[in-house]
Amino acid sequence: MQFQILAVALGLTSVAMSAPASSPAQGIEIRSAGASIVQEAASTEKRDVEKRDVGHLFVCTDAYFKGACENLQFTNGVCSKNSLDCDPCITIELAEIEIDNLFGIFQDSISSAGPDQGFICTVWADHDCKGKSVTFPHPGIEDFNTVSPNINDQISSYRCRTGLLLKQKFQERDVNSGYFSELVKLYQAPAESLSAQIILLTLS
Repeated sequence: MQFQILAVALGLTSVAMSAPASSPAQGIEIRSAGASIVQEAASTEKRDVEKRDVGHLFVCTDAYFKGACENLQFTNGVCSKNSLDCDPCITIELAEIEIDNLFGIFQDSISSAGPDQGFICTVWADHDCKGKSVTFPHPGIEDFNTVSPNINDQISSYRCRTGLLLKQKFQERDVNSGYFSELVKLYQAPAESLSAQIILLTLS
């Protein structure tokens, strides 16, 4: 069977395609055989997000951001991972260890969570940012029972970073039958991609 593929993607571009930070925020268009790529420069606001060292993950023990809630502070790109089985933990040099601030009522009891705008967070069922996981951007997930894998009341560690959660759609058409099938893929773009905001790619 023959297939015709149409792709619409929000994604990354090479460094060569990125507009310098000091240049005006104007679009760049590159054309080549069989493809048309349009890049839109990122705003100053998006570049400022990339520079942030800390952020906050708002977590709640009940769905729809209800129950016991707290705004947990995190370090950009660092896994909050180490479970401390002591109360109080006054003998540990805090500067030398990344504390798991999901201890207490938030350990294995989170049902909704959302990061600050401009951040993407991944939560894991195990410590050390391992095990099954779910990744989400701002404004977050209001009920972990509704996502796959179901990680409700199982979150033991998390990591948040600046970046974009991008969606890529493919439409595949069977030329003989005319039927379309669609594949949607979610993937995380690192903070460097903020210099390249939008790409539109059409394959002929």
